[in-house]
Amino acid sequence: MSRARGDRGTAKAAPAKAAPAKAASAKAAGRARGASDWLSSVVAKVPARIMEPRLTLILATTALVVFGLVMVYSASSVKGIINGESPSSYLVKQLFGTVLGLVACVVCAKVDYHTWGRRWLPYLWALAVLLMVVVHLHGTDSHGATRWIYLGPLSFQPSEFAKIVVVVTAAAVVADYVVGRRPATPMAFLGEAAWKVGLPVGLVLFQPDKGTTLVLGAVIFCLCLMAGLPRRPLLVFAAAAVAAYLVLSLKDDYSRSRFLIFLNPDSDPTGAGYQVIQSFRAFGSGGLFGTGIGIGAMKYSYLPEAHNDFILAVIGEECGLVGMVLVVALFALILWSGFRIARNAPDFFGSLLAAGSSMLIVFTFLLNLSGVIGAFPLSGKAVPFLSYGGTSMMASLIVVGTILSVSVHSRLPETVHDRRRRSFGVVRDGAAAPAPTVEGSTAGAPTARSLRLVHDSGPRGDAPRGGSGAGGGPGTGGRSGDRGGREASGGDGSHPEARRTRDSSGRERIELGRSATERLRPERGPEVRERRGPSSRNTGRR
Repeated sequence: MSRARGDRGTAKAAPAKAAPAKAASAKAAGRARGASDWLSSVVAKVPARIMEPRLTLILATTALVVFGLVMVYSASSVKGIINGESPSSYLVKQLFGTVLGLVACVVCAKVDYHTWGRRWLPYLWALAVLLMVVVHLHGTDSHGATRWIYLGPLSFQPSEFAKIVVVVTAAAVVADYVVGRRPATPMAFLGEAAWKVGLPVGLVLFQPDKGTTLVLGAVIFCLCLMAGLPRRPLLVFAAAAVAAYLVLSLKDDYSRSRFLIFLNPDSDPTGAGYQVIQSFRAFGSGGLFGTGIGIGAMKYSYLPEAHNDFILAVIGEECGLVGMVLVVALFALILWSGFRIARNAPDFFGSLLAAGSSMLIVFTFLLNLSGVIGAFPLSGKAVPFLSYGGTSMMASLIVVGTILSVSVHSRLPETVHDRRRRSFGVVRDGAAAPAPTVEGSTAGAPTARSLRLVHDSGPRGDAPRGGSGAGGGPGTGGRSGDRGGREASGGDGSHPEARRTRDSSGRERIELGRSATERLRPERGPEVRERRGPSSRNTGRR
């Protein structure tokens, strides 16, 4: 008896415990529906030619940032243990730089690029030049170059931020000259470009930071070509710049050794060529699919700077050729989306700014990739989003914010297709349908498909109009019933035999009556043809 009472008590308590779970699931579903509605409303208000590259850029950047955090942890965990720190010490520092970079990215995307690309540009330019001068006077030397400024436990590389200012300045100077604002003559244009663009680039070059200088030179050259400047003077100037770059590279011993190792890495396998040879071994041991994330062997002090300059070698070892192809594809998506945003930019300055920013990211990646595979001398540049370094991560995310600012503040002439797309919306059950917002639209108010079938019907559970007329009931099964239903419905396109019902679970269903096969079958049934005689060859012919 007591056991039966206990079972009844348990049965009564079960619905009480299930009620909070159902309420929580309903709240979660409501929040998810609200987020979906918000995202749909945001996307629906923007033309597809602007929203598509924007979403592509955001998704590609997010994928690279997340993958970079994973690979930094995999490549730096061993070094953290060797240094007596936690295996995740480098990951924590990288997360800190990532958070700061995301905040800066959102701020740059929200603020109009004309504000900080025009009004604030003189102050940003002066700050960048001042930091470069401070690096030359009080910077810290590392691997033969003075690039870092230490402020207590924090350190940053000013050239990473200076290159952004150089690209913005070059885009502004070239756009003003092409549009016809200023300067008026080619000589005045060269003079303005020399001190506004050439001065910060020269300060970067004499750190020395030849990798950043090479990337900036390639970006500026491409911007001039995109702007339609005369090609012959550009090619002459580019040839002179390449010759000067080679002379400076062969001048000091450190850069000359890198160039000679590029030609023959085996000439010094235990010295200057050691990193390149170990990088080759990492790519070779990775194969097609890699050894697996975290299982690579080169990070165990075999490959110096595995978490920084040679992060791509670790990716090639642990993720294989497939992983490297996916990384290249993500950077290609960034370049594609940047050029699409540049194409739809509202002005020429925005076009050059978006194109130059996307090329700045991709050219830096290609410079590092060509170095670790032996196709170009090593530059020591970090891979955007993938290599360890808070300064590199923040600078890369700021560049993405620059591209997004051009996309967010694009205001192209609205077409009739954009107005129709903006008028789309999701209609909930019981909500009033919005009126058409496009002048001359013949689409009418949006209506759910299930409600169109029972349009102008009675209350729930009642038969629709014409469903119980003479010869028109749902159960008559005659052809006249179909005609009667159609005539009674007034020819408005609603189904003549549709009616609403509810099943045992309380879910609403719409019964359409007979199937299409039954409605098309004639009332008198199939015809049977008779044979006239056994000798007749044409059976069934009358």
